[in-house]
Amino acid sequence: MVLAKRNNSDEIKTVATHPAPQSLVAHQYDKIFANSNADAAVLCKAERADACITTLVAAKRYELNIVKKFGQVPMAFLLHSLKSAHHEAI
Repeated sequence: MVLAKRNNSDEIKTVATHPAPQSLVAHQYDKIFANSNADAAVLCKAERADACITTLVAAKRYELNIVKKFGQVPMAFLLHSLKSAHHEAI
């Protein structure tokens, strides 16, 4: 994970981030939540945020400048599903 910004962004006030790595955003910045780490890079490139927390791959793809490298960040993912309406009693 990296903090990246556009070439033309001098001052960072807003940072796009997926909710999972949001703890990497310093407290002085306003957060703009994205649907994914890649989407955070898209929001930054589209000038909807000054910077973003994203992957190195996404930062390179959208030609963003790396401000800080965080390395691998541990994240947990949960999958949820509805119980079937037609379940058998045990």
